[in-house]
Amino acid sequence: MQRLRVASERKYHRWFFETRAELEAGGEAKATLEMELRRMSERAAGLEASVATLTSAKARLEEVVAERGEAGAVLTRRVDGLKVLLREERGRVVGLPRDGEGGMRGDRREVLERALRTALEHEGAERAILEAGIQREREVARELRTLLAGERQMLVEERRRSEAVQGQLDKERERRARAVRHLMGNGSGVSES
Repeated sequence: MQRLRVASERKYHRWFFETRAELEAGGEAKATLEMELRRMSERAAGLEASVATLTSAKARLEEVVAERGEAGAVLTRRVDGLKVLLREERGRVVGLPRDGEGGMRGDRREVLERALRTALEHEGAERAILEAGIQREREVARELRTLLAGERQMLVEERRRSEAVQGQLDKERERRARAVRHLMGNGSGVSES
């Protein structure tokens, strides 16, 4: 009976030390996986912050584009108003009598037309500058949308990796729990012999 007990204790000690070595190796693996999970969580948080930044930048860009659109509408109304004034002034000047002071009024007409043409040219230049700015803002918006889509894709990939690491951690915890339950079951059986 004593030999059986000694053999059983040796077997138990051998199993205990092997299991302990496995548990220590599992603990190291768990620590590595937890560190990887923490790093991935930090990276995911950084990506979420950049997505939030890009989203707010996109919203601001849309506001700027809307403001530019309003400015373009105002500019169009001003140009239309100047065209109406030009037509009215032409009609008024053409309708003036040409006897006596006709030359002076004719000069006035030319000066007015030249001034209105210059104003219209300036308005056209302002419109071209405004349209170029709007076009550039649209390009920036497209670039931001592309960047935002890339950031979202990276965030999705990070979440997948994080879930995979979490799954590995859960499996490792379950394996360790089984080993501990097994150890507790064998330990109580040996002491009863």
